[in-house]
Amino acid sequence: NCIDPDRALFEFSQTPSPAVLIRGLCMSASEADIIAAFSMYAPAKRAYIFHDSYSFLSRGYGVVEFDRVESAIHTLSFANNIVVRGIQVRI
Repeated sequence: NCIDPDRALFEFSQTPSPAVLIRGLCMSASEADIIAAFSMYAPAKRAYIFHDSYSFLSRGYGVVEFDRVESAIHTLSFANNIVVRGIQVRI
């Protein structure tokens, strides 16, 4: 039995997760800013901002993790309202 990598990636991406990808973060946003903004809609457990490995500057995207998948799904319904440091982010 051979696994088709394209099919496996599709099935993995369709699996609900308690983590949500955030795009459009400003350079000065912190993990605490993300947690504060997302906790208005559901209890956020932790956040992570991806940084450039050479300059250590923010790449403008990150992940926020919730305790439950249901909380992450609930937050998606407010996608057009979430603002971090005065900038609307995309999820």
